[in-house]
Amino acid sequence: MITKNRLGKYRFKSSKTDQVTREPAEYTAKQRDQMLAVLSPRLGTQCRPWALLMILGHDGVRASAALHLRWDEIDEMNGEVIWRAAYDKVGREWEAFRPACTGFSPCRQPRVRRRPEPV
Repeated sequence: MITKNRLGKYRFKSSKTDQVTREPAEYTAKQRDQMLAVLSPRLGTQCRPWALLMILGHDGVRASAALHLRWDEIDEMNGEVIWRAAYDKVGREWEAFRPACTGFSPCRQPRVRRRPEPV
């Protein structure tokens, strides 16, 4: 006859204070500048990463807010950015004066692909 083992149902649990969370380290200003130097806002494949690094590096907003930023929320003439309440930490809409926004115009230009001419 085999008896049931009480340890079969045992599940190890640790307290939340014992759990170690590992978050990625932040980039330093020097590292950010090095990454920006490599990217070009004039190239179609690099302008979005360049714009995202500019926004995250200079405004310090959350990545989700920067990724959901729309063109109609960037006023290039006055250098202002409108941050929507839906992606703000405290749920409020706010405007920020950012002269760096004036460099985003190359990213707005449509990409034109040219087909190679037949030989």
